[in-house]
Amino acid sequence: MNKLFGFVSKFFDRRIYVFGFLFALLLGFDLLAIKYSLYFHYRWVDIPVHFLGGFFLGALFFYLVFSNPRTKKMIRLPRTTKNILLVSVGMVFVAAVGWEVVEWLVGRTSWSRAYVPDTTLDLIAGTGGGYLFYLFYGAIREMIRNDPVL
Repeated sequence: MNKLFGFVSKFFDRRIYVFGFLFALLLGFDLLAIKYSLYFHYRWVDIPVHFLGGFFLGALFFYLVFSNPRTKKMIRLPRTTKNILLVSVGMVFVAAVGWEVVEWLVGRTSWSRAYVPDTTLDLIAGTGGGYLFYLFYGAIREMIRNDPVL
């Protein structure tokens, strides 16, 4: 375990632990929701989980591409509005598609009449979470730019 933390601390700064904690919370809730059939009994629970996952992923991708010193040097993508949108929404969409494929492969989903609408809604919610992060980041950036105290 020390080797893992050593690698993480050499490659990332401390903010990566915040993302790890947030994703662990989300994963823990997901496992509890599966165990207690919350997704079946309360169908509305699925969308906020995908939306929150998309928001966290948007923030994580932003951190990896534009904020973390080591990965920022490796990727070298300028921090423009267009690139931030591409990273926080585009990469979240790709990750959401990957998540849906994994769910299919491990048997969490199966083909039914509801599969396509449900998966489409999951992808929209996850991508919408990434877009909300993009809007949130833009609002915070404007607030800092316009407030002399911040």
